[in-house]
Amino acid sequence: MGEPLRVRSIDAEAEAHDQARLEAEAAVADVMVNEEAKAKVRAANEVRLRGGKRDLRKPLLLLTLCAFNAYIWFADPAWLKFDVPRAPTYDYYVNGWKMAVAMQAERIETYRASKGLAPPSPREAGQPVRGVSYQRRGASDYQLAAGEGSARITYDSSADSVARPSLRGVLTRITGPAGSVR
Repeated sequence: MGEPLRVRSIDAEAEAHDQARLEAEAAVADVMVNEEAKAKVRAANEVRLRGGKRDLRKPLLLLTLCAFNAYIWFADPAWLKFDVPRAPTYDYYVNGWKMAVAMQAERIETYRASKGLAPPSPREAGQPVRGVSYQRRGASDYQLAAGEGSARITYDSSADSVARPSLRGVLTRITGPAGSVR
């Protein structure tokens, strides 16, 4: 026939049921203990905030910042003022262009002294100075120009009577604004 019928004992079922109930009660008891501890901490915090010593740092900081802001707005302190630098003068720009032309002329004159001719382009005489235009006029003569408008500076090497001029000589022969020689 088939297998014999197994009968579980009622006591074993009751024991398993009691064991599960005990485990559930222990878990609930743990949760309740944790909640009680949290409630005590919350209550202590509320008592401290309501009746305990007040923290005055935040209101004092706010008051200090408001006073400082009022001082800056109404007292107009000297240490807060910023003096805008003056714009460069016209001579500042003219002298800058003169120096740029003189530097380029010095490089070209060094090339001309070694090769006997003016370079076909200023790059062959070294790194060209920014903003200075070069124009070759003949085998050994050239003209340099920089600036714009009334601040245009020109240098013509054909007016040079010395074989190798100095930087000072170049600066004295540069034609300045409005055709004046400076």
